[in-house]
Amino acid sequence: MGRSAVDERGRGGVASEPTTKDELKAIRTRLGMTQRELARRVGVVPKTVARWEAGVHRIDPIYERLVLIAARAVEIGKAEPGTREHDA
Repeated sequence: MGRSAVDERGRGGVASEPTTKDELKAIRTRLGMTQRELARRVGVVPKTVARWEAGVHRIDPIYERLVLIAARAVEIGKAEPGTREHDA
């Protein structure tokens, strides 16, 4: 199976060190999400995601965790037979 989008630095989805702007963008793009889609999933406005990815603001640990949870949910949906993502 391919590389997990949320298994950055071998941490298994647990943010032991802050996610960098480049890692955040890599997670989002591997999942095929736009900044708008990621923002919707974690409950922020798209401009916030753009600022995280540009390094203007550091991602708050709570939102970082939500990003990782959302990414994991998307990956699980893609892996489960009978789901829309899996059947696409």
